[in-house]
Amino acid sequence: MERSNSVIERKGEQAKASYEQVEAAGHKIAYVIDGAGNFQRQSALQTICLHSHCTVALSKNELSILCDFLRNYLENNSD
Repeated sequence: MERSNSVIERKGEQAKASYEQVEAAGHKIAYVIDGAGNFQRQSALQTICLHSHCTVALSKNELSILCDFLRNYLENNSD
């Protein structure tokens, strides 16, 4: 039985507002999603990805993508 108030669903509902706040402050938002294999929550995952600068899964290869994103951001936005 699925509960409608799961963490991923709440994050999906909050994703647009969080993204807009972070963007307005000049920051970036990234998500690391673990256990995203539950495709019954596909809508929430799509919303999170749409309102994120970087979204990865919890795996070595995906975390490498996040590291590259952060490295690139820091190189291009250092004072």
